[in-house]
Amino acid sequence: MDKTVEYPALIYKTRTNNTFVANCIMLNLIGFGKTEKEAISKLYKSLSEIKKGYSVTIKPLYSI
Repeated sequence: MDKTVEYPALIYKTRTNNTFVANCIMLNLIGFGKTEKEAISKLYKSLSEIKKGYSVTIKPLYSI
């Protein structure tokens, strides 16, 4: 049986250097990237390393 954990992540673009940030609200982890997809994939990689044995999904949020 596969265990799935879903984490909400706030997605936004920084004003200073025009990069995207995916910020996991529950675990205070951040993924940076030049595109939104790249930032989410880096955050996914970090979450997957922490939660071994679980299938991780990210629910993108664009405002609080």
